[in-house]
Amino acid sequence: AQNEDVFLKSNFLTTKTILNAILGIANYSPRVIIPGSSAEYGAMSQIKGKIDEKVVSNPNSWYGFVKLMQTNVALFYANQGMDVVIGRIFNILGKGVPSDLCAGRFAEQIVLIEKGESGRVIDTHNLNPVRDFLDIEDVCSALLAIAEKGKSGEIYNICSGIGLSIRDLLAQLLQYAGITDISINEKTGHGESISKSIGSN
Repeated sequence: AQNEDVFLKSNFLTTKTILNAILGIANYSPRVIIPGSSAEYGAMSQIKGKIDEKVVSNPNSWYGFVKLMQTNVALFYANQGMDVVIGRIFNILGKGVPSDLCAGRFAEQIVLIEKGESGRVIDTHNLNPVRDFLDIEDVCSALLAIAEKGKSGEIYNICSGIGLSIRDLLAQLLQYAGITDISINEKTGHGESISKSIGSN
């Protein structure tokens, strides 16, 4: 619960405070870019194709819920005349991805195996979900593009538009590392309630 409160303050309340402060400064109207998340969409089982920005959000995680609150407060200030644009980011790949995300968790375990500090086993949740992964460099380019050309008050998906299963992601990471003879300890039915999330860009 404490971590949930910290997350709420660092995303929703901080965004609200900053936007409110900007609104109160006379003759000052900077463009504000809000980094949203595909988790705001939640489980989109009714969507057969790719998720576009018109889909009604229905988050099924605390993370997605708080990020949607952040987006909504940003849109509220955009309606007050502020220049605010939201980039709804899908799954990021690249150096420094935290270990609470699957790519970071796999990379961390692979490094330990390479160093001989761990057995040749990868522990993971369900590998079947399909996600839309995007390199961090492309995410940065997309944020810059919406900063320069985006329309105020709009939400823009930042995604590849291509689905990749977490199983295939892990296989690619193992291939890049040149690691073979690995056991996969997959805990199915745990943690992942969204089977597919592919964005429309």
